Amino acid sequence: RTGQALRATGEIYAAFEGRMRDLRKERFVAVLLDGRNRVLREDVVSEGILTASLVHPREVFAPAIRESAGAILLVHNHPSGDPEPSPADLEITRRLCAVGELVGIRVVDHVVIGDGRYVSFLERGLLPG
Repeated sequence: RTGQALRATGEIYAAFEGRMRDLRKERFVAVLLDGRNRVLREDVVSEGILTASLVHPREVFAPAIRESAGAILLVHNHPSGDPEPSPADLEITRRLCAVGELVGIRVVDHVVIGDGRYVSFLERGLLPG
């Protein structure tokens, strides 16, 4: 929700789990945040199979630049119910963090929603930088 502060992974999971856990396709969402990690808006970047080619940094960062976002949060679901990151998840996160560093918009976390559980790249130490 616009204006909601998302500071802890549990808050992120609670905000998205109900909307994403039962989807039959992967949905990749970029949540634009202000300097205090309050939601400015959400953008669905892609739906379908997540690959590096379907989640392009341009689609993630163009709205963030227009909105003068201070940070972004990446969230996507795994319809299988298993939130373990795939090699494609790791690669696109690496690319998006590199682009974020270049444009001055940090990636605060990438949370993968599964069936009743999640994986946070931040908590696992998987965010580069």
